[in-house]
Amino acid sequence: RTRCPHALSAVVLGASFPVAAREDRMSDIVSSPPAQLDEQAYVLVVDIVEYGLLSLEDRSSLVDDLDAMARASPAYCQMCDAQSVVSMPSGDGYGIAFFGSAAAPVLLQCAVDIARANAARIPITCGIHTEMVRRRQDLNENQNLVGPAVDYAHRVAGLADAGHILVSASYAELLRSLN
Repeated sequence: RTRCPHALSAVVLGASFPVAAREDRMSDIVSSPPAQLDEQAYVLVVDIVEYGLLSLEDRSSLVDDLDAMARASPAYCQMCDAQSVVSMPSGDGYGIAFFGSAAAPVLLQCAVDIARANAARIPITCGIHTEMVRRRQDLNENQNLVGPAVDYAHRVAGLADAGHILVSASYAELLRSLN
């Protein structure tokens, strides 16, 4: 049996189903996003430790508390006023990205503000990294980011102990160069 080189298949629970797709119709289905520029971002990821073990009520309450801590941070407010921030909910916490040449030390101050406001009430880890990102609209048409800065900040947070702010080597080197 010959297969069309443009045929796709879908696998659902182990069963394979052919999906008809003609190349001339693919442009109707898949459109290219408009060209976007990559930009340097300073990303903080805050995660709640052992989030999956909490009740749904506790999860919601703790995320609300973390959101309030970020909003109360003078550093966060400063970047919001300058329209240089993108906030990204992540289920068990959030990511915050700051942009602009003065943003690197302000992001660290934001992490410290959140940690001080938290005062170890909620077991959280914080990870910070800087690298390139690309802005995009998510499924709900909210501003979001993709790129290595976000990915690595999540990994750095995953390496941190509860109550600690861990920064990547590249972010630490950047901070050293500013002093």
